[in-house]
Amino acid sequence: MLYYFLGYMLVDLVGVPLAAYNSYKLWNKNDSIENKIWVEESNSKEQKIVASVSTITTERDSIALTTLVREAYTWSYDNVTDEFPYLVKNESDSIFTGIDWKAYKATMLAYKNTDYFTEEFFKYHEIVATNIDASIRSADIKWRNMNDGISLWSSEVDDWCNCQDYPEDYWKTLVINQLMIKDTIAHFNLNWENYGEYSSMNYAVTAKKVDGKWKINALEGYQNYYTKEEYASFMSEE
Repeated sequence: MLYYFLGYMLVDLVGVPLAAYNSYKLWNKNDSIENKIWVEESNSKEQKIVASVSTITTERDSIALTTLVREAYTWSYDNVTDEFPYLVKNESDSIFTGIDWKAYKATMLAYKNTDYFTEEFFKYHEIVATNIDASIRSADIKWRNMNDGISLWSSEVDDWCNCQDYPEDYWKTLVINQLMIKDTIAHFNLNWENYGEYSSMNYAVTAKKVDGKWKINALEGYQNYYTKEEYASFMSEE
């Protein structure tokens, strides 16, 4: 009887844990499947949330960038007549000898005070001015007469639109398209309004976010200028 009793109890003692373990495995298996579904649904929801936040962020950036270019362009057209002024010995002289650095620096200071432009913008702008200055100073006098029309070192178009003619006050209604943002850098093109309709200017702009604020980092129009060596090559061909 004692053996029978012990054997019976042993079966119960072993059977209960085994049953519990088998029940746990079944529950855990089902829970894993449910967890997987839940994780997938959660990831999908998170992705939708991220996409939604990204869309909102892009829209906000787009509005901020549109405001930036409108204000910067309006300011420039209202205040700047010559970004690369020539130096002459006196007002009546038509022969220029280089860049008028005093006038140039005054213009750049006015640009900086607007807070529309990055330091990279000014560095590249000064490189352009330095190349022009160096080329003019090494050029023969026949190339340096203001009375001869557009000089070799002047762009034949408006550098801010790469155009000769443009809709009246187009800068007030500028919009952007083909916006691409990566980290703190934005690339986009400008569109202008003409007779109530928008069309592409085919003009590229780069902006950079500095301390949470978008600023103009580069304008396509400044690619219209060359190095001292390239200008020398142009003059040698004449």
